Amino acid sequence: MNDILLRAIQAMDAYNQGYNKGVNGVGDQIGTATKSQESEINPGTTGVSAGFYAVAYTLADGSMVISYRGTDDPVADAIYGYGLPLLGTPDSLQTNMAIKFYQQVAASLGSTPHAANVTLWEVASPVTWPRSTVRLPRSSTMRCSNWPPPTTMLRFSHTRGRHENCLCHFADYLWGAFLWTCMPVFDQVAVVRFRITIDVETPEGVKFGSGVIENRRIKPTWDFKPYHDDVTGEAIEVDLGERGSLFLLVEQAQPFSIILYRAYHDADLLPPSMGDIEVQRYIAKLRQPVEIKFKEMSIFSVVRFPDRSNPQSVEKAALGDLRTTFGNGVQLKRIVVVPTDEQISTGIETRLPWLSSLIARSQYTHIDGTEGSTSGSDPLSKTLSVHYFKRSQ
Repeated sequence: MNDILLRAIQAMDAYNQGYNKGVNGVGDQIGTATKSQESEINPGTTGVSAGFYAVAYTLADGSMVISYRGTDDPVADAIYGYGLPLLGTPDSLQTNMAIKFYQQVAASLGSTPHAANVTLWEVASPVTWPRSTVRLPRSSTMRCSNWPPPTTMLRFSHTRGRHENCLCHFADYLWGAFLWTCMPVFDQVAVVRFRITIDVETPEGVKFGSGVIENRRIKPTWDFKPYHDDVTGEAIEVDLGERGSLFLLVEQAQPFSIILYRAYHDADLLPPSMGDIEVQRYIAKLRQPVEIKFKEMSIFSVVRFPDRSNPQSVEKAALGDLRTTFGNGVQLKRIVVVPTDEQISTGIETRLPWLSSLIARSQYTHIDGTEGSTSGSDPLSKTLSVHYFKRSQ
């Protein structure tokens, strides 16, 4: 396989790796290149929610190639990425994630970004989605798309470390500009601010933790991606003394909008025949506390810190089986939610002293201090990021 063909396949392989694969069953080996790193792929993570994906390959000579997806989710790309061609600055979620992934790969080679032996190959897509064609860059530059669609590319120079904006695909640019400026104006949004309280029975008595979280349920103007949720708040702690602390994470596997709907639906407090946005707006006006009585309490993402001062001591916990994690006599008593007008809870940094320094770095920094992609074999402290504990608008 010649070098040009290998690069072309690697560029297209970004669509067949990770999540939402175009073709299933593709392995980690392409000719002499081996897949070595990738961005977030787990449902609910920030990268997946933002429609971002990148994959890195290690070549036989030890150098590396990064391939970024282009526009494959018009809604996510419009929301989280099209700011670059419009504003001319890399101030968008996809842009920052693309840069950080590049920096991560460069760091793995022990090099500064502008000197690293890394080549980025552009996946250049026309207006039709989601399939793409391949454009091969000049050998003296590294060009990458998907910040955010392939409408605009940052071009990095090996020798000078400079970057410059390069506008291309003018039709795609106009389409992105239209989506960026017009779509959010007509989005339907339902905001529910609610207090959630967790009571836990222990041999020493009932312990509880409580906090106020805000959830925004959004229905975009165009139904490319029907709904998504934005959460503001922080993890809720139940201090169990010498047994450690239980934290209900602010980023859940199931959106809070769904959890609230199920809780109030099970309590027969919702009128029939209401749409998703309407029912969330209805819930926001209620002030009646409801106890959550789900059979599958595993839908809640909770962790334990035997030592709150040490983020690497984090362990998974299960609300339905707290005895296994915290010892005999410890069990969930109840979880109660109630919509409220109270202020969103703050102050988790005082209870987790290591969190402030990580927040200052990035919301995607793992709580063990590392950054970048993870695998299923990694310890929990490497798979949990800052945004699981604190989310801001």
